[in-house]
Amino acid sequence: RKAILCADVLQAIFDTGGSSDPYFAGLNKNITTTVAMLLIFSCPAIKKRQPTLQDVQLILNSFSSARPFRDEFVDRYAKRNKKGNFVFEDGHYIMCRPIFQNILDTIDAELLGDGAEKMADQCRGLRNILSTVLSDLNVANVLCHENSIDMDRTLEEAQITVVNFALELGPSGRSLGLFYMLNLINTAYRRPGTEDTRLPNFVYIDEFPQLLHPKEEQCFVLFRKYRLAMFVAMQSLSQFMKDRSTAFMQQVLIGNCAHHFVFGRASIEEMELYQKLAGTAMKITEMGQTNETAMISDNPSVS
Repeated sequence: RKAILCADVLQAIFDTGGSSDPYFAGLNKNITTTVAMLLIFSCPAIKKRQPTLQDVQLILNSFSSARPFRDEFVDRYAKRNKKGNFVFEDGHYIMCRPIFQNILDTIDAELLGDGAEKMADQCRGLRNILSTVLSDLNVANVLCHENSIDMDRTLEEAQITVVNFALELGPSGRSLGLFYMLNLINTAYRRPGTEDTRLPNFVYIDEFPQLLHPKEEQCFVLFRKYRLAMFVAMQSLSQFMKDRSTAFMQQVLIGNCAHHFVFGRASIEEMELYQKLAGTAMKITEMGQTNETAMISDNPSVS
């Protein structure tokens, strides 16, 4: 989950300018997930700490730096026979789990093997994204801190957490907001208890379109089951349409948000939409009046 979350955030930053090429989108996600998982399984043994985004950046900048982590990974998770020797097949290590085999095969072929030079060229965009995300020292300190926010405890105790994903920081600030949002979704699903026993929590997000991601559909569909309430603010519903991957969320919000607060300056299309949502009713108004003129006037009349 952690590795996929990391890849999802970086891909969301990559897609900011519009829809990306499917090939490079898949390549970026695969390489990011693989490197992150390699570090998660081997970094604690080598560096005596959990890996950070800076460790991922180091490997993406120089594939050869993955070698010690790869060797530690093999030593810990490769299959051994009864004599304690590694098991090989066609000259390759056999790992104890299929997912570990995928990690090792990708690292050996794409980062440390014959495909390394080509992959290094194709990962140029991914390296640029990660450099941009970590370019702000304050954001990097939060994302790369070993003891960051304990989000399970945050929800369990209904703590107050304020996240400033300052818009002036651009992709760096947006990445901070996305990491928090996608982490929140994963944390919500881990909440122990039932709808009756979970402590209610409330999430308020300003400038919500800056953090749009397809996975956030779950916030408006399933969060009530996990006792989380969402209140989001945006300038216009049309902001969902800037990316094809999130265009569907406009209807998700309209259909699943129980309360809508609409202020002025809305577009004609949005006002027509809320007119339809609110409904119309026929209302008859009867009017009656009497006009009188004094009898002593030059032209007396009464109507």
